[in-house]
Formats: sequence, structure tokens, C-alpha cells
Amino acid sequence: MSSRLLLLLGAMAVLAVLALLLVVVGKPPREILPSSLSADPGGALGLYRLLEAEGIPVKRWYEEPLHEDPEVGAVLVFEEDDRFSLFAGRLEAVGAGGLRIALRTPSSLPPAQEMETVEVNAHAEAFAGVKVVYKRSAALGQFRSGLLRQGNYAVVDFGLQQGSEPEVVVVDGTMFLNQNLDQADNARLAVALVRSVLPPGKAVAFPEYVYGITGSKTVFQEVGPAYSSFVVQFLLLFFLGVWTLHRRFGYPIAEPMRQPGMADHTRALGYVLRRAKAHDIVLRTAVERTVRREARRLGLPPDISPEDLAKRIEEPLASLLERAARLLEGKPAAAEAEAVARLLREAGARKTRRRMG
Repeated sequence: MSSRLLLLLGAMAVLAVLALLLVVVGKPPREILPSSLSADPGGALGLYRLLEAEGIPVKRWYEEPLHEDPEVGAVLVFEEDDRFSLFAGRLEAVGAGGLRIALRTPSSLPPAQEMETVEVNAHAEAFAGVKVVYKRSAALGQFRSGLLRQGNYAVVDFGLQQGSEPEVVVVDGTMFLNQNLDQADNARLAVALVRSVLPPGKAVAFPEYVYGITGSKTVFQEVGPAYSSFVVQFLLLFFLGVWTLHRRFGYPIAEPMRQPGMADHTRALGYVLRRAKAHDIVLRTAVERTVRREARRLGLPPDISPEDLAKRIEEPLASLLERAARLLEGKPAAAEAEAVARLLREAGARKTRRRMG
């Protein structure tokens, strides 16, 4: 495996671990982003789909409206407690969406010990079916009309925006976030609240631009907030691969050369002889090898001539040796010399197999 491939695999592993850590611990787990596009515990996608399932027209605003929207009868805005009505002027100035529903929320989801299930009293017919809600224990409001009350405190009430425009105030907007919407009668309260203030045929608007979201088709919104960091990591990995494409990290490593063996030398010698058309050398080599082998077998001198040896051995090897000796006396043709040399080698191989078998 090359060092560059190892580097890329190592970088991929490191980036994957970083991406996993970013997903698991990089984002504050209790952060609130009350967008109707967010499925996080602090998002409002559940509220959006609940209203939609109940047949209530819903709409998202990705840009600040410059004129009145005839389709919208109410605007639902989540606002932090310490900056309550911060966006009221922007919505009220153009009269963009009729009645405003203000949901007060903290900057992060409260822990379980700060939440409680309490009984409430409805002082408006629309909330007659709401008996208990799951809310922050510290979220209590001094009521004026007290549409929905917890003892002497308001849970849902009428208020005034900047410019003395009326609005509906929910003192604890965390009731309608994804994490708490299915608790107690919170979902029933959300539907009843919107239906009570929404004119027939009108939609309730979710102003996404208030939370910094200006479009529904961005890459990060398509893949979801929990997986968007993986997109960044893989883009970084891609550019890392391009950057390392023609770069050398360290000195080149010389690959070890394979040492040639006997078979390599034999093939090389055969190639040289064929190129030189030295067919007589090939034939002579085959004859000398046959003479040595047969002389050793019969106990004869190793320098015996092929003619004398042919008189003492059996056929067909004797005839082949005589034929080879005659060819070596002149200039043998290439085809005939190679054929006789091959027959000598095959005859010797057969003898060897018979002795070993």
C-alpha cells in the first residue's frame, strides 16, 4: 500500500472522528432554535406538522414581508424572555400578518427539574378542553384577561405590542417546542390557541427569517442539522485529496530489485542464441548433455564420442545421437537442429522419469 493512500485513509479516519465528535458534542444539546424546519428538541417542526395535520393552513416566511400578506391571519413568533417584543416593530410596522402570537422562550431548553405538570383553568371557551399543561415552573405572567390561568397567574393572555397593537402572549413557549409538545395537553392547547385567533380561510405564518433562515433548499437544511457537519468534513477531505495529488511527502522509497534465478539466466541465454541464430550451439549443448548422462549411467569415460556411444545404447536414442553427430559436421538448418535437440531433451526426460518411477 502506497504512503499516499495511507495518508488519505488516515486523514479520512481523523475527519470522521472529528465529524462524529462535532455531531455528538459540538452543538449545545439544549440550545433552542424554534424554526419550523428544525427537528431538534428545541425546534418547532412538530408544531408546524401538528397544525398542518389538524387542517390549519400554515405558511413559512423566509424574508421580511414588505407589504401585507392577504393569505396570513396570524403570525407565530418565538422570542427569548430577555428580548421580548424585539421583532414586534418589524412585523407590526407593515401590518403583514394580522394578529401576532408571541411565545416567550429561554435561550436553552430547561432541565427536567425546572419543568412541572400543572392544572389550568380556562377563561375562554376555546380552551375548555385544556386541563393540564407541562411548562416551566418559573414561567408565570400577571394576567389582564387571563385566557388560560394557573391559579392567579396567566399562561395565555392578551398583551400589547409596541405601538399598542394587540397580541396573544404565551408565557412559556417551550410548551410548543418538539421536546414538550406531546406532554400533557400542550398539543391540544397549541391547536386551540391558533384556531381561536385565526380568521376563517387564513393561514398562520412562521417567520423563519427571524431565526436567521432565509431559504428552505440549502444543503444544510436538506441533510438536517445533525448531519451537516459531515458535508463539511467530506468537502475538506476532497480538497485534501486534490492538494496531495502531485505532492511527495518525504524521499521516494526504492523498491527492492528481484534477483534473477537460474530460470531467468536460461531464458536469457536461449533468447540470445535464437537472436544470433546459433542453432548448432543449441544442438551441441543437447548432444553433450546426453553423452554425459548416458556415459555416467553405463560407467563409460565422460569424453566418449557420440558415435561410439551410439553403438552401446538402445534405440531410439542411438539413432538420434548419430543423426546429431552428422548434423554437427556441417552447418545444420535451423528447423532440423532445433527438432533434433528437442527430441534429445525429451528422450532424456523420459529416461529420467522411468528411473525415478
